[in-house]
Amino acid sequence: MRIARILLYSPAILGLLWLLSGCTTGKKIEHATLYRDEFGVPHIYAESEEAAMYAHGYAQGEDRLEQVLRHYRWAEGTLAEVAGKSYVTSDYHARVWRHAEISRERYSDIPETTRRLIEAFVDGLKAYMKEHPDRVPDWAPDVQPWHVVALGRAFIWGWPAGQAWDDLNRRKPVPKEKTRGSNQWALAGSRTQSGKPILLIDPHLSWETNGKWTEVRLHGGELNFAGMVIPGMPFIALGHNQFVAWAATTGGPDCGDIFEIETDPENPLRYRYDDEWRTMTVDSFKIRYKDGDGYKEIVKRIERSHHGPIVRRVGNKAYAMALPYENEVLLVETMLQICRSRSVDDFAKALSSQQFLPQNMMAADVHGNIYYQRTGRVPVRPDGYDYSYPVPGNTSKTEWRGLHLTSDLVQILNPAAGYMQNCNISPGTMIHEGAPRADDYPKYIFNDRPDRSNPRGRRAVALLKQVKKADVETAMQIAFDTTADGANIEPWQVALKRAFQRFGNGKYAALKEAVDRIAGWNHSFSQDNEAATLYDAWKRQVRALKGPNLSQVKNGRMSRKQQKALLDALQKAVDALQKQYGSIHVPWGKTVRLRRGEKDLPLGGMGSTLRSIWSRRHKDGTNVAFGGQSCPMIVHLTQPIESYSVLPYGVSDDPASPHYIDQMGLFSMRRMKPTWFTREELFKHITSTKELTYRPRE
Repeated sequence: MRIARILLYSPAILGLLWLLSGCTTGKKIEHATLYRDEFGVPHIYAESEEAAMYAHGYAQGEDRLEQVLRHYRWAEGTLAEVAGKSYVTSDYHARVWRHAEISRERYSDIPETTRRLIEAFVDGLKAYMKEHPDRVPDWAPDVQPWHVVALGRAFIWGWPAGQAWDDLNRRKPVPKEKTRGSNQWALAGSRTQSGKPILLIDPHLSWETNGKWTEVRLHGGELNFAGMVIPGMPFIALGHNQFVAWAATTGGPDCGDIFEIETDPENPLRYRYDDEWRTMTVDSFKIRYKDGDGYKEIVKRIERSHHGPIVRRVGNKAYAMALPYENEVLLVETMLQICRSRSVDDFAKALSSQQFLPQNMMAADVHGNIYYQRTGRVPVRPDGYDYSYPVPGNTSKTEWRGLHLTSDLVQILNPAAGYMQNCNISPGTMIHEGAPRADDYPKYIFNDRPDRSNPRGRRAVALLKQVKKADVETAMQIAFDTTADGANIEPWQVALKRAFQRFGNGKYAALKEAVDRIAGWNHSFSQDNEAATLYDAWKRQVRALKGPNLSQVKNGRMSRKQQKALLDALQKAVDALQKQYGSIHVPWGKTVRLRRGEKDLPLGGMGSTLRSIWSRRHKDGTNVAFGGQSCPMIVHLTQPIESYSVLPYGVSDDPASPHYIDQMGLFSMRRMKPTWFTREELFKHITSTKELTYRPRE
């Protein structure tokens, strides 16, 4: 049967099919085959790029239709009509930044070739919806190609807008260390067995709502890529083609500002600018939201200065948010050019369009190169002002002076160390030696403390700098490493041991075993580690203390009262574990769970380990995971490329699908599946085949 399907696409048969199905209409019909592998991942082979995109849209309809449609609602600012009042704020921001309006108005500015691919993708999605009306929700929008553009804008907006909000709310100039984020690293050929680079792609997002990725392998015309897709987008955001692989983590240059405006006390819509008064524009709109079985409406308004929308007022001061992305629609074009890259030079050229969000971008190619760029659309700011805080908006002296070129940004090509990583840390701590220097860049381009790292970044450097001849198995072990960096743990171990040495002969004597287990713990959060559970239970009790300030733990100077407080907290932790589990010997994986549908599996790792897992306390006392590693992928830049990936749940969001939870076992055991990127590999693992025909638009 499989052989028959393959023979169907011989040139003679294809020509006959074209004569039979297309010549009578004057349109050439193109063909695509949608294969599914053992995990339900779509593999598309098509006669052209457009036919491949058509099949991709169809496949996303099969796997994630409701999520795609929710994404388009989110982008156009109408999600509250579906999801209720809690999404009114989200809709408001989408309307403020006019994602739908600008995407419609400027859609024709996108190159025609790219528009054709977007339109083919949308046609494929709509074809699936037409064939399966029972799966189309009654709230589905009338999907149009501009929805794709609007979704791209909506997805990236939180990063530059978040930077601007930080400027507005900042009280301290030093960024705080965060445990949540993403991982990426690249090993040069000098540190691998094959002599070819290995790249880790590991974004950390919620597995709920907008953080759920889906997978695709696509081959059509010059497009050959495999990777992770934002449902509703035609091109992968993270992954590889046959030449280049790329990753991204949160960070980057400063791409958003706040301007403080002086308003007229007699007319708050007038504001001073140089020697004149200007008048703000005002938009009013209604946001409709679902309320029980009906709907309600709320009227919102937004005031705009020439700097941007007003986001806060305090007395006669108004604060305008300025983002250089405000009128941009070419992100999807940048994503396509990245997918077409044949080298890291091409990858850097694609980023030079200045459409990408502020990110740490890392790439490797089959030619042996590894490359990093701290990318973003960066305004040129005048000297004399600190744009990490609100700056005066009543003068032209603070106006942006254009955009920085890509050559101005922080970047690294083939570092002598033979590796680099950025797990949401400063460029200055990416490598143990030879990292970029802050003094070589404007403050807002380097945009970090030179020495800032975090537990994941420190652990990544510790592991990568000692790697000599890594293979894929080594890479997977590092990607899923569950041992925490000890810098924030060891002081607590020492403090507890000292407290017990002083008071352990009294009422705390029974705590000896618990103290010894914590003091001797190796910082591993593997599934079977029992000391991790005890340590975590103790630290939760410490955080709940309302008594003595324990801020002196790290410097080792603690009072008798503070030491007793540590032991009291440990006693409470022991009692809680005994009550819930009947023992203090509780494996970490028994308390941290991966749950969906009928499956309930153990997990190793936590938020600050490289194997990053975010969890929330469940009513049964366990910690149920909801985010963290969202689509880890390892790419070995051999020819042909070898790659592996895994999702926390599965490729489908349909509970009735066999691929709703079929990757959970792999994810739980810290393993990945092959991507079967080549046709020869794939044909050993096909479980279904669907033949599609695409009729190009007039």
